[in-house]
Amino acid sequence: HASWLPVYMLWALPTVGWLLMCSAWARRLPFLWAVLLPLLTGALLSATGLAKAVGISHAMLWGQGIARLLLGTVPGVDAAWRVDAGHILLTDPSPSHVLQSLSLPSLWIGALVGLAFIAIAIAVRRRSDDS
Repeated sequence: HASWLPVYMLWALPTVGWLLMCSAWARRLPFLWAVLLPLLTGALLSATGLAKAVGISHAMLWGQGIARLLLGTVPGVDAAWRVDAGHILLTDPSPSHVLQSLSLPSLWIGALVGLAFIAIAIAVRRRSDDS
């Protein structure tokens, strides 16, 4: 369905932006940095209890933070954030139900974060090209 395209593009924006930012910043092994940095940060925050100290639950850290950052390009991943999404997608994959994802605040917050990552990547690339 063509209705998946806008949802998928917006949902993938944080992951794409993160990968672009890491490739602009890391001189060597950018993909490794892009994957290991969030995983190690999440492990450190979980192991030390700092996540709970600042009011972030493990589900929010790993599910809405790290998994969203690293798995945003998986087609249909937005279904994990919709209530009863599996039922909707299996019984009625119509464009109206697919486009319901556009009403999710997490989609728009992620899109803004992705745009910020892309802006940072552009700034880093411009600075590195000037030298």
